[in-house]
Amino acid sequence: MSEWVGELGESKQRVLLNLLASIAKHEEAYEKSEEPAIAQLWVAILELAERMERLERKIRKMEMKLAMFSAGSVVEDLKNY
Repeated sequence: MSEWVGELGESKQRVLLNLLASIAKHEEAYEKSEEPAIAQLWVAILELAERMERLERKIRKMEMKLAMFSAGSVVEDLKNY
């Protein structure tokens, strides 16, 4: 890997290697492009977008659970008042 990667620090290097491994799974597809390097960047963007969508779904679920918990707590508080 290029020298610049060594300047990132260990945790960022792990993140980058993980991302590159995910992207490599689609090598057959982006290598068929007229511009494989550009196609590879698009695959990276798609991978990151999918990760963001998964995180957003998890956050929404957590928010819903929190809202249900809070609503239940308010009802109990009112009963005890």
